Amino acid sequence: ALEGSKARKNSIQVNQLWITNQISVKGADLTLLQELDKFSEISTIEKEQIIPSVKPAELKVVPKDQIQAGEQWGVEAIEAPAVWQSGIRGAGAVIAIVATGARGTHEALRDSYRQQNGWYDPIQKTDSPNDVIGVGTHLAGVIAGRVNGIGVAPEAQWIACKGCGTFNCSSADLLACGQWALCPTDSRGSDARCDLA
Repeated sequence: ALEGSKARKNSIQVNQLWITNQISVKGADLTLLQELDKFSEISTIEKEQIIPSVKPAELKVVPKDQIQAGEQWGVEAIEAPAVWQSGIRGAGAVIAIVATGARGTHEALRDSYRQQNGWYDPIQKTDSPNDVIGVGTHLAGVIAGRVNGIGVAPEAQWIACKGCGTFNCSSADLLACGQWALCPTDSRGSDARCDLA
């Protein structure tokens, strides 16, 4: 049923979501949906949900000489330094960021990024961590940032998946990222390594 004409085949993206026992089909037209509806193995066909919940991060350049020394107020507020004194700073933990991506070149993040199977973009299949909106980068910094006292777990590593390519998030892309976090692949979706979850 997914073969169709050459023009239709080129515009369709199929992704198996074993995490929910679903198949995501992007670019399906009414004819394809009618063909798929004939299969008794398919219990339901649902329209993809778009979740309009991501707000852009406020981007503000702060000169280095104006950056507060020591832990940032949020890190202090949750008493992370007290946990650090007991020897727990996130070493050995890998945090999966599922948001708008993450800017892997950011000075607070570049040293904590786990490169092996550490990035996946189900939307555009980009090769390396990126984030034009800033929300995922901010989130990764709060969790695993390693400079200027911004990270709660500064010795943790992070990996990221772009579940939100714009200010909206697709349910299929978010599910693909959840699946990827449980069994990370390389940036092309190959070489699954569940041991790196």
